[in-house]
Amino acid sequence: MVNLEVIAKVVELYGDLFSHDGFGEIRIEVNILRRGQKEVIIHCGKQYRYIVDAEEQGYESLLNELERVKSLVAKPSLQTD
Repeated sequence: MVNLEVIAKVVELYGDLFSHDGFGEIRIEVNILRRGQKEVIIHCGKQYRYIVDAEEQGYESLLNELERVKSLVAKPSLQTD
């Protein structure tokens, strides 16, 4: 799912900027293409370009998938002593 790839890259870049000891900036640009596609460009020192099918995943299903991923990440790991 390309939408999740884009979101994963944004989260990764945010983490990099947050841990950086200086100034940082993220900018996201979305352009409408033909054939029901959109181009997503993430500017953060470099440009990360993605072509996403506009009908690929609705907003609600995307939020549900993100909540699922969030719950998997938030589960505490089992520690043995």
